Amino acid sequence: TPTEGSACKDDGDFTFSYEADGKTATSCEELTTVLKKWAKIKTACKKKFKFPDAKGPKTFLSDICLLTCRNCPSASPTKVPSKISSQSPTKTPTESPTESPTTTPTESPTELPTTTPTESPTETPTKTPTGVQCADDDTFTFSFELAGVTVTSCAELTTKLVKASKIVKACKQKYKYPDAKGTKTLLSEICFETCLNCPEGI
Repeated sequence: TPTEGSACKDDGDFTFSYEADGKTATSCEELTTVLKKWAKIKTACKKKFKFPDAKGPKTFLSDICLLTCRNCPSASPTKVPSKISSQSPTKTPTESPTESPTTTPTESPTELPTTTPTESPTETPTKTPTGVQCADDDTFTFSFELAGVTVTSCAELTTKLVKASKIVKACKQKYKYPDAKGTKTLLSEICFETCLNCPEGI
């Protein structure tokens, strides 16, 4: 209905310039088509741009691209999954009311960085080849279950858990790495990109 659309939609007319990994997104739609990964889209949504034009106040991109940034009011939860329907086959409706408040951009920064400063300097260099300190180890498999959904790889954190709050919980788990004989390692130290655990400047 028109009322739902106005409450939760992207501003298709607004343009900006956001660059990540050599790719530049200039509109809400391009956040999905160019950046593709939710981890990268989520980072872009935290940036501020002058809105609605160069004379306007600096505004979070998540308040401009409401639908793409998953920043819809709770009154229209059905509008969000339509953009990521291919990635959320296992999402169950019963979890939406309790989980959705934790996905707002203002809360997630306080959750993720706490796992990186103390552990990455001592553990990362020995496990990650030079030049790829910010990549998921796609060959590593594990088993993490949440709300009846089982995840076995870094890639499945995004495709199966979908919500940032659930991915954060998984990233805090420890698994023996790189194999059963290895030391227990935080998943955020294995799935760097998906867990938004990239070192500064990478």
